[in-house]
Amino acid sequence: MGTELIRNIGIAAHIDAGKTTVAERILVETGIERHMGRVEDGTTTLDFLAPERERGITIVSACTHVPWGDHGINLIDTPGHVDFTLEVQRCMRVLDGGVLVLDAGSGVQAQTETVWRQMQRQGVAALALINKCDLPGVDPLAAVCSLEQRLGARTLLLQYPQMGPEGLTSLLDLVNRQYLTWDGPEAVAGPVPKELHDETEVLRSELVDQITDLDEEFMGQILADERASPEQLRAAIARVTRAGKGLPVVFGSGLSGAGIGWLLDGICSYLPSPGERVHWTATKGDPYLFPAPDPEAPLSAMLFKFQDHGTDELAFLRIYGGTLHPGDLVLNSRTGEHEQVQTLARIHAEHGEDLASAGPGQIVGATGFNASATGDTLCDPTQPLQMQVLPPPAAVIQCILEPRQDADREALVTALARLVHQDASLFAHEGPSPGQWTLEGMGELHLEILVGRLTQASGVEPLVGKPRVTYLETVVGEAAGTGKIERTLAGELNFGAVELAVMPRPRTWVLTCLGEGEGPEVTLQPDTSMPALGQDALMSPSGAVGPNPVPEILFGPSCSIPTEMRSAVEAALRGEVQSGPRCGMPLAGLGITVVGGDSRPGADSEAAFAQAAIVALRDALSQLDVSVLEPTMSFEVEVRKEFASAVTADLRGRGASLEGFRGEGASRVLWGMVPLHSMLGYATGVRSISQGNATCSLRPRGQRVLSSEDLEARGLLFG
Repeated sequence: MGTELIRNIGIAAHIDAGKTTVAERILVETGIERHMGRVEDGTTTLDFLAPERERGITIVSACTHVPWGDHGINLIDTPGHVDFTLEVQRCMRVLDGGVLVLDAGSGVQAQTETVWRQMQRQGVAALALINKCDLPGVDPLAAVCSLEQRLGARTLLLQYPQMGPEGLTSLLDLVNRQYLTWDGPEAVAGPVPKELHDETEVLRSELVDQITDLDEEFMGQILADERASPEQLRAAIARVTRAGKGLPVVFGSGLSGAGIGWLLDGICSYLPSPGERVHWTATKGDPYLFPAPDPEAPLSAMLFKFQDHGTDELAFLRIYGGTLHPGDLVLNSRTGEHEQVQTLARIHAEHGEDLASAGPGQIVGATGFNASATGDTLCDPTQPLQMQVLPPPAAVIQCILEPRQDADREALVTALARLVHQDASLFAHEGPSPGQWTLEGMGELHLEILVGRLTQASGVEPLVGKPRVTYLETVVGEAAGTGKIERTLAGELNFGAVELAVMPRPRTWVLTCLGEGEGPEVTLQPDTSMPALGQDALMSPSGAVGPNPVPEILFGPSCSIPTEMRSAVEAALRGEVQSGPRCGMPLAGLGITVVGGDSRPGADSEAAFAQAAIVALRDALSQLDVSVLEPTMSFEVEVRKEFASAVTADLRGRGASLEGFRGEGASRVLWGMVPLHSMLGYATGVRSISQGNATCSLRPRGQRVLSSEDLEARGLLFG
């Protein structure tokens, strides 16, 4: 299949908008599955993990391949809960187009905004589906208005819904001038009824006017011939969509199947093929563009996900150029290591179909990448390149776990290593006490799910502490420090001397003052304009695991420390920054440059240099102001209006800053900013206050500097 017929598409939405139901309906509509899986019954194909089926939510992205006409669609169903946002972000990185699913009764919600921003940031062309139109009382056009008002999207209505007392009855196809109905899931397209003809022409003229404003080529065609043909209009909509100038909107229901066939038509007609997408930027010195997808070109691929595959792990690859075969030797440009492809497969949820080769535009599964990590670039060993990767966000919440007995430790550690390898937003390290592990993640649900998966994978149930907020320490200003160790042990001199400089490091992390509260609010996020730091090594029983927001450590050009001593210096510094001087929290947002030192040949000792590095770092930090940062969250609470006052008062009592509210029928929607510390367990609390008539969405907002009073009140200060 040529790349012009391939579509790499993700389905994204706020939780409970019906995203997975739409994906399951697509499997039936395209003939991949005979029977439709249902979320409420736990029979879904794409939500195949036990926790997903038990909870009725998507936790990990799932991939499948479906045919539609002459096209092949690689489809990724992404999570809808904010705790799994990084999973969505990683998928968006390798997609060409996306379907944004909205609940017709709710419109744009908090996570809708998040995934829309991810699509925009990654240049993913989008098409919107207003779902659940078959429910009585919904207003699909209000959902369209929310796209314009809350996302700033320029919507293009390709259809116009005809609503009855029981919901959607038919659609006016404004592009093709057809009347769309269905008998069950079977679609029927016919001529527009006479009584709807004038309405159809008015609505179609509005669509034509919109496209004329957005596409010069179409404007020229209209000037030459005022009556736009369906073919001309489809081509213009495709150009506008692929350029990100407009958002086509269609209507339907994943549950009943209404409109899903026309959604698939829209995916193939309007969203880009791999060759039509704006090319990704790679880095090799200066950024440069990938060549057009060519099976004869050198290999370029991105590893964007791992998934359990029996006793092995299946790596998900997006191939940009070249052709990959089982047995091929490829270069991991981050590590410089070569890895051999063992197997290739076309992915269908938890299963795979063996492939003899895979070419440009394809998304496939592969085994043999045990030394690689999520986000790695795989390429031809003779022509290395490095794609820009998405650094993981800083974790906001943590818990401590330990085995119930020593005999369980090995199984627990092995399973934890595998989970960290698969989930780039999970961090783990030993401590705070011997035999314990600290797990850090993106939210309470994230950690709860991970502990459950850990128990299932290891076969043992660990002891788990209560979730607590992950705090960070950072420095203000710059300072230099020195350390020197000179002692005699067993009659031998051990020597080491280190000089270093500590400074804020925007190359690693960007800290931007946003405003004032009890202290300045700070956004702490990766600086994606700079090359990302390499991921840490995979877990070992004695080290930190997973990528971590640790300070950058460099050796200056004039540093005289012997090369063979530098690894000991770096290891000592990386260990020391895990416990800051003020509260014992990890240090972030700073860089450490080892600028000098001293050496005594014959007396140099790794242990002495390591200790000297620690002394030098403590010396530098003692000269600086150290701030403690706590994570803040944006919240959005939807509550019945009779409970709105009680919910508002409770939020203010938790230190929330209310930034706005709006009325939506019998409901009120409140939003603002709140410290994560005060929102632990909030889901249970708000249900109690509202008698079950409220829902809350949280998403990471940034970091806030804590005052000394707050630190003391929370028992965070040393001593």
